[in-house]
Amino acid sequence: MQRIRTGGDRFIRRRPRSIDCLAGVILLLWLALSGAVTTATAQEMITARVSALDTSALPEVQLFLDLHATDGTFISGVTTEQLTVFENNTPLAISNLQQMRVGVQFVTAITLGPAFGVRDGSGISRYEYLVQGLQSWQWKTANQDDLSLLISSGPELIHSNSPAEWLQTLAGFQPDARQQTPSLQLLNRALDVATDAPSQPGMDRVVLFITPPLGTEAAVGLQSIAERARQEGIRINVWLVASPEYRELIQADMLAQLASQTTGKFFFFSGTETVPDLESYLEPQRAIYSMSYLSEITSTGAFPVRIEVNLAETSVVTPDKLVQFNIQPPNLVFLAAPVEIVRASAEPSSNRSAAQTTAVPWEESLAPTVQALQIMVEFPDGRIRDLKRSALFVNGVMEAENTQPPFDEFIWSLEQITQTQQIVLRAEVTDSLGLTSSTVDFPVQVTVQMPESNILGALSTRNLILIAASIGLAGLVLGLVLVIGGRIKPRISGRPEVQRASLSQSPTRPVGQTIPTQPVRKKAVPKRRTDPVTQPVNIPQPAGMRKRWGLPNQLHFPVVSALKRPPTRPANQPCMLFLEPLPVSEESAPGTPVALVADEIILGRNAGKATLIINEPSLEEVHAVMVREDGSFRLRDAGSTAGTWINFVPVPEEGTLLSHGDILHVGRVGFRFIQRSPGHTRKPSVTPYHPTDTL
Repeated sequence: MQRIRTGGDRFIRRRPRSIDCLAGVILLLWLALSGAVTTATAQEMITARVSALDTSALPEVQLFLDLHATDGTFISGVTTEQLTVFENNTPLAISNLQQMRVGVQFVTAITLGPAFGVRDGSGISRYEYLVQGLQSWQWKTANQDDLSLLISSGPELIHSNSPAEWLQTLAGFQPDARQQTPSLQLLNRALDVATDAPSQPGMDRVVLFITPPLGTEAAVGLQSIAERARQEGIRINVWLVASPEYRELIQADMLAQLASQTTGKFFFFSGTETVPDLESYLEPQRAIYSMSYLSEITSTGAFPVRIEVNLAETSVVTPDKLVQFNIQPPNLVFLAAPVEIVRASAEPSSNRSAAQTTAVPWEESLAPTVQALQIMVEFPDGRIRDLKRSALFVNGVMEAENTQPPFDEFIWSLEQITQTQQIVLRAEVTDSLGLTSSTVDFPVQVTVQMPESNILGALSTRNLILIAASIGLAGLVLGLVLVIGGRIKPRISGRPEVQRASLSQSPTRPVGQTIPTQPVRKKAVPKRRTDPVTQPVNIPQPAGMRKRWGLPNQLHFPVVSALKRPPTRPANQPCMLFLEPLPVSEESAPGTPVALVADEIILGRNAGKATLIINEPSLEEVHAVMVREDGSFRLRDAGSTAGTWINFVPVPEEGTLLSHGDILHVGRVGFRFIQRSPGHTRKPSVTPYHPTDTL
């Protein structure tokens, strides 16, 4: 290794000639490849890139177009007729085109080396001259740009919007550049910072790389950095700090090619040149086009999006930008739908005349005649969209349809329901993307009550005849049974009366004639009736049965005592609380909601102990208990092995008062707690699990 004095107390280390020859060959090959790319880029004269794309307002998609000449000048005056967006290779029209002014995501990376420490006759180093030049920077968009500063072996400032803070960080560091070895590590770090999400959409990404001459090994890696910057849309400006003789070296050309390939600018600084105004680098990058189009994507996945720009002299197409679309159909449920509807006569029969009762059928006096229903529509993908249609189905038949807002309200006619029955409701919606979904089948019990009085007056003449005939037939059968049983003895007409003749009534009689006598009527003695219809029967029990079960000699049938049953709600009070089984998979629908009408509900798989029986091996015989409290239920675990969970958190020992929308898990079975009129909804909190956590 030779050491050559160049004047001004500066020395250059010279490598052996064989190493220089090998490095020269490598660099010439690199320049040949990069030169081809540079030539092709220069022939385009225009660079176009989709810098950002926003799908939060689907089906409308907003995108930003970066359109510049190769010298960095922004191309203005573009119209919608000159632009065409291709979504998944399908051409679509552009709308809402406007030219905007936004900030720049600007990263400055300073990698130090001995060349920074060289001083002039006044004792001022090249690094100090650079700092002075940067401090004279006059910002035109204060607090709008995103600023970052990286210095090797020095401070870091990441994503600041304060130019004063950026300048203060730069001026506060006094490095010893003579002990530093330049590399590409800091440049890669700058690209990482530049690829962070911008503070505002559409911001251009610009990197300023200030570096001394790089070694041969480090310079070879510039090509991969250039390719990465092109893919990410990052513009790299390069400032080379070195002695004038380095201007003609291959390493300098490589750095210049890096700037050219990424549409940046190259500046050589030996200590005497004027430092460029950074506003000349950043101001053209603050202009951008904003536009939108209506997406036709209706499924989840990554799809390419590009823009074709047709100008008077040339045309250019942006590289494809893969955009992830997460689109799911809406989810909807009935909101506070009744589980039971009672239809009764609106006017008591006592207030209606017989003529009115006969003229107006009782079915027409039933109330209510309609039932208002409301649905709640949610978008699981987080992208709220307009609805195009909604429909209500009653027992599978469409009852009502909305093609105009409001889409979440229905009027259900009850006039055709004149008999007590269970009705199945289902709602269906279609959003602006054409995605359709429906609720789970919701059962409603409709109870029809007859008029309280004067029922006969509401019946037809035909029905009266049938009823009279039925009553007559029943009376005839009853009379026949009584006659056969001896309870009624019919009188036989025409039976002769036998009387004792009085002697005084016969003044004469022949001798020897016997006087007929009247049989003496004795008092009738009631006979014991032996018919099985009217007599009680003793049922003796076999001795074996009495002995086995410890029964008495006579089997008695006492009055059944009142069983301890869970209290039921009054008929006029609708149920307010439900448990909705969660679907077992993403393709399956939720189960039918379970009405909570008792004050205490025991969850388990033992039919003899639980009131809500769940046939699941992961549950205990008695797994959990729900007790009514303050218009809701308090959930407690019953000492189960699998545990009871609320919103993915174990239920504490004292239990948890349930809120509308809470997610319950007993074993591997999940439910959603639903209140018809919720006061508030608790947002589920999910705590990430770590391998070191103890359950």
